[in-house]
Amino acid sequence: MRFGLLGVNSFYGAHPAAAASTARLAEEIGLDSVWAIDHVVVPATYETTYPYDESGKMMGGEVEFDLADPLIWLAYAAAVTERVILATGVLVLPQRNPLVLAKQVASLDVLSGGRVHLGVGVGWLEEEFTAVGVPFADRGRRHDDYVTALRALWRDTKATVDTTYATFTDAVSLPHPVNGGVPIVIGGGSERAARRAGRIGDGFFPTVAGPDALQPLLAIIRTEADAAGRDADAIEVTVPYGGDLTGLDDGTRRRAIVDELSRTADGYAAIGVTRILIPAQPADALRALAADLSDRYGITDATIGVPSQRCDSRCDSRCRPATGVSCRHPIQTITACRKRVRHNTKERFTHVRETRRQSSRHHRRFQRHRSGHSHGVRRPRRPRLHHRSPPDRTRQGGHRDRAQRHPGSRRRR
Repeated sequence: MRFGLLGVNSFYGAHPAAAASTARLAEEIGLDSVWAIDHVVVPATYETTYPYDESGKMMGGEVEFDLADPLIWLAYAAAVTERVILATGVLVLPQRNPLVLAKQVASLDVLSGGRVHLGVGVGWLEEEFTAVGVPFADRGRRHDDYVTALRALWRDTKATVDTTYATFTDAVSLPHPVNGGVPIVIGGGSERAARRAGRIGDGFFPTVAGPDALQPLLAIIRTEADAAGRDADAIEVTVPYGGDLTGLDDGTRRRAIVDELSRTADGYAAIGVTRILIPAQPADALRALAADLSDRYGITDATIGVPSQRCDSRCDSRCRPATGVSCRHPIQTITACRKRVRHNTKERFTHVRETRRQSSRHHRRFQRHRSGHSHGVRRPRRPRLHHRSPPDRTRQGGHRDRAQRHPGSRRRR
């Protein structure tokens, strides 16, 4: 079981210092991914029922909160991390232009070294669609057509797509993603979302009450994947944790939380879930939670939540297959100079220091050669061919040539 962090771009995480520290912390404590949520706008009042909470409102009914754009936030996080997966959880795909989005995601994937996962969904907030100017009706077909367009632009140098909601001919969008494509994770907790994940998804991101509610959806995924000739086992399942995490600062309460989280994780693992996402927490609480989980699941800064008996760090960005399944090989790391580096850091840094020492030695030798001090031999000073009087600094202009231009000012001998 792997663990990630969800909602990293909301509230305090939407600001620069917190964004950088959250991304670094997730990588430091062994979480394998950070997931940014998406809403372009949140109407101050809305009648649409939020399907993932009993109250029918998201964020407990709060509408005025900071929420950074997920792709911009992930780009910011990519610059301060090296290994953690950068994912959207999830992007409201029908509200985006597929050609613009393909360019943005591919660029982010290249600049981050192939670490992007694109979680997408059809959306649920009708008032948001109205504000953005995108029809709410038939958003499912629009979503699927956009997925087709994204993959064509990432795969083909001259992409051509002719669907209901995406049509273009010989469109060139470069650079392509590092691994020839970006894993597309289908979000949603409905049967329709499960069928879509089985047909076109590289992963599934359901928001469900627990393992019992998830099992029927996984059966649908397997059926749809078999019908489409796809490998159902290659579809990763990532589940947000919906338990109560309040009170992590208290040791007794934290142990109870860890016990409940562990029971839930074990139940999900038994039915094939590969990752659980923990809602973003303050740094101290998250460190304490990760420390307790590490005793049970082996989460360390060297494994990033993956069993450590896999191969070494050199395959971190090369062995991810074109199907979009993320690399399961951990990156063995050590801590040196307060920076996370590869397992061969000591040898590499020794080589760099020796190279710099030799370079400095050659530079000093070259300087001695230029100045005539090479090998301890002092170069003799060049003899003067004739004596020249020093310039007369007392006169205006400060040079003897002025006396030649002004004979009347020549000093009498």
